[in-house]
Amino acid sequence: MSDITRIIKQLSSELASDRSAPPLINPAEMRSVFAAVLDGGADELELGGLMAICSAVAVQRHRDVYIEILLGLLDAVRERVVTLSAPVSVYRTVVLPNYGERDTGNALPLIALKLQRLGIPVIVHGALETSGGLANCGVFRELGVLPVATRGQAELRLAEDSLALVPTSLISPGLAAMMALKSRLGIITPAHVLASLLMPLADTTESSGKASASTLQVVNVPRWLELLIDDESALGTSPTLVALTEQSCFGHLDSRPRLLYKADGRSTESSEWRALFDEEPASRSDTARIAPVRGDTRGFAAWIRQRLDGKLALPTPVVNQLACCIYGAGYVQDFNQAKAVAAVETGSLAA
Repeated sequence: MSDITRIIKQLSSELASDRSAPPLINPAEMRSVFAAVLDGGADELELGGLMAICSAVAVQRHRDVYIEILLGLLDAVRERVVTLSAPVSVYRTVVLPNYGERDTGNALPLIALKLQRLGIPVIVHGALETSGGLANCGVFRELGVLPVATRGQAELRLAEDSLALVPTSLISPGLAAMMALKSRLGIITPAHVLASLLMPLADTTESSGKASASTLQVVNVPRWLELLIDDESALGTSPTLVALTEQSCFGHLDSRPRLLYKADGRSTESSEWRALFDEEPASRSDTARIAPVRGDTRGFAAWIRQRLDGKLALPTPVVNQLACCIYGAGYVQDFNQAKAVAAVETGSLAA
């Protein structure tokens, strides 16, 4: 019996077991299995069975078991991820996850360009192709931001333009291949949940000591997996902004996820999570205002251009999320100042 077949049997047992009992599997076992998957060592039948059982664990919201699955996959991915050198800057490089799409669009391109204009380096990582909806990669293209093809090109874009759009396939080919299974299997794989946790940048410090190339990592975490953020192995030691979501992701136009910030992932006084904003669902007025650009990539890019100069106000959730990035990047030291900067930059005093 192969390791993958054995894990499938164990996960099946987990689904039938008492949820109050500790999980029968552990991240080390899952890391070994996912290492084989990422290296192409699983046949199609095993791979399909593994993804199906993992999907069943998620559908049944078997939280403890699913977190063990994710931690194992995260370990396997980290051993194989291609890291880029972060640019030297007085501000932290903001790492934005570009996963998920909506018919009404997502404000991620606008937030990235706003940060770039403030001189804050930004790297956006994500899939170039999506399974539906209005894809951010298409909006970025319309706005003149093209994806990079090599590590060197990514580092050059960051250094010269302070903005790089990096495909998942460049930094983690195995994870990208796992995500692509959705079109064949019709199910969400653990890779889709985990992709947001990717850290494509390696921290470096300028030899002169004048500037630090630290990062602000932005991640999406489903509300039912909130305990994941308290696991020391799940997130790195850099400042982190977590968007706790239901079916949304960071950058929503008409709703705001609960936004938590931690200044330091290490065991220090600054390592406690701080709620910057509570969740705010979409209102009918916000949805109606955004509806005209539904499904239209060019139209949504034009919508963003009209608001980049701050002449037309943005929905409050977008302003709030921009303020969190400005604060986490170290552009200002006080969160109220960050909210004021975001309000001025977006022409929205409602921030």
